[in-house]
Amino acid sequence: MELQKIKSLLFYGVMIVIFYFAPFFMFHDMDGDTLDIVALKDSLYIKRIAENYGNFILHRVSEHGYDLLTSTIYTDSIIHSVYYWGEVFSVDPIVCLSMIYEESHFDPRAVGSSADSGLLQITHYAVKEYEKHHDKKGVSCLNIDYNVEVGIWYLKSKLDENSQNLKKAQALYNAGSFWKTHGMEYVTRVEKKKKLIIKLCQGGANGKI
Repeated sequence: MELQKIKSLLFYGVMIVIFYFAPFFMFHDMDGDTLDIVALKDSLYIKRIAENYGNFILHRVSEHGYDLLTSTIYTDSIIHSVYYWGEVFSVDPIVCLSMIYEESHFDPRAVGSSADSGLLQITHYAVKEYEKHHDKKGVSCLNIDYNVEVGIWYLKSKLDENSQNLKKAQALYNAGSFWKTHGMEYVTRVEKKKKLIIKLCQGGANGKI
């Protein structure tokens, strides 16, 4: 119990430093790529989100064996990236967090059996499609900000192609042309993750399951 209290105090201490000094810094992930948090427009909103969801995400990240400092930096990067790109592409950030929970259990360095990579398990196909429309090439798929950017953009493209039908877009994101037979089970799992996240975080839970 005492160890848990110490971890929580350290987490919130680091988060306070991050948010109050964010205008002066650029964070780097483990691949040496940068996450520009100066571009975020509403730091108070992001801070409130971090207070609601940060501890939950921190617990999920730390379950993969990262130390407290690395887990805290990853958590901060995930929160900023999800809410920034969610706003850019008009996709509900809670939906994105739910998909990350299902896809990688919040492990930024997860690699699937088909070489799907990172938080949102983006595929080589999704990256190629993204590069056709954006001038970003050669970035590691394990870069937190890039992974979230590509993943949310790809989900948004499926939403636009299907009259903003979220369930179908998520099914296509997961299973492509097999969305009817395989994708809908994924949608159900993501929806359960979403309800769980909202229940735990907005209900004042400490992030443990």
